[in-house]
Amino acid sequence: MKSRFCAQCGFENLSGSKKCELCQCDRDEDVIDADLDEPVLMDEAVVDEAVVEETDERTEEKTDEKMREAREEFFFEARAEQEEEEEETDAAKEEFRSPVEEEVTTSTKKVKKSKKVFLREVEANTFFAKEKRKLPPQPTTKAPQLSVVSSFSVASEQGRRKNMEDVYIVNGSVQDDRTKSYFAVFDGHAGPRAAEYCGQRMLDNITSTQAWRKGDIKEATRYGIQRTEQAWLRAALLAQPRWFDGTTAVACVIVGAQVTVGWVGDSRAVLGRYSREDGGWTSESLSLDHKPTAPSERERILSVGGNIGRSVKEANARHVRAVAGARCPFFCFGAHPAAPVRCYPGGLSLSRSIGDVTLKYHKGVKCVVGDPDVHQYDLNLDVDRFIILGCDGIWDVISNDTAVAIVANAHGKKQDAAKALVRAALQAGSTDNMTVVVIKFVGPQHAVVLQHKENNNDDGDE
Repeated sequence: MKSRFCAQCGFENLSGSKKCELCQCDRDEDVIDADLDEPVLMDEAVVDEAVVEETDERTEEKTDEKMREAREEFFFEARAEQEEEEEETDAAKEEFRSPVEEEVTTSTKKVKKSKKVFLREVEANTFFAKEKRKLPPQPTTKAPQLSVVSSFSVASEQGRRKNMEDVYIVNGSVQDDRTKSYFAVFDGHAGPRAAEYCGQRMLDNITSTQAWRKGDIKEATRYGIQRTEQAWLRAALLAQPRWFDGTTAVACVIVGAQVTVGWVGDSRAVLGRYSREDGGWTSESLSLDHKPTAPSERERILSVGGNIGRSVKEANARHVRAVAGARCPFFCFGAHPAAPVRCYPGGLSLSRSIGDVTLKYHKGVKCVVGDPDVHQYDLNLDVDRFIILGCDGIWDVISNDTAVAIVANAHGKKQDAAKALVRAALQAGSTDNMTVVVIKFVGPQHAVVLQHKENNNDDGDE
């Protein structure tokens, strides 16, 4: 059955029903979202032609192999017949030899035998060398290229929570290619299943897209996160009882000196830079948290009919608060000033997440979505030193600049940077699960060597 994508919410419907399984809208069966990375279907004629060509190639290969086997068999049979004739001739001569001639003949036989073995090896080597020239040329492997990732460290702490729901993934060689790396952090909620599922499947969903094969890493990352979201929602709907788990995600794909960051939720990627001209260490955020307090997210939630507040009462009374202003304190709505801002319906402190089937599979207002944002950045190895991936258990108590300073100090003392950052978050009072991945890049002196070797490889390929 051909997969269909809902034009309204983008969910992939495989049941063939007239209504979308996710948003229950009446969708057009003939409409396919061309932006999503679907497999290309070939015509039957093209498929038949490809099968015929492949069959012909296999037949030619089998014929060549049979001919080589026949030549080898003929070579060894001819040599065996020649040796038998020589042995029969020697046996006939032995009947008329004296004892002195017998000794001379025995020593001569040994010399002939060793010479015969030597000549046989030479002839065999010559024969197989000729046969090897007839074989198709073998593909030559390029010299291994160097990675911009010097090292990485990981630390994960449960904190004061009852369960550990964070998951991290590190892969320094994607598809056995050292120039491609993948790192990700997933912060689960309402259970660890969604985070574990994303950790197992997201990289495969990214690398299996047509965009990845074409070298479009940005679109491949976007499609991969969307595919993971759709597959998890389908699994959660079919489970008995249903799975209500959700998770945030921040994935970092490094290809050469280009960094692609895709994220959903409030897990964050921060770049640490060092420049004497800028006065030392500085931080640069490679992602923007998907929270109801963000202006763009707030506008989107209110536009679809959702509400924002620290409690249900405050969210539903937003018009009243807009009029009353400071005269209407927080406790009137049952909310504490330190409570996180949430979006309603649902009461989630995130505006985007992967999973959370109860917030996405209903007929009411859907203010929580799973659409990822993707940012691409070209590294400057002269100043860019490392990237920090972390969940909100870190960023709720530590700022970007402080985190960069802690990691830089740990690298200077040759300590574990990820553990140092988690330890600092614990001391700052974090009660959530805490997970950090620190990706360290090669320094400026190594960057020159790396560029020189890449240029030499390019010249050799030409």
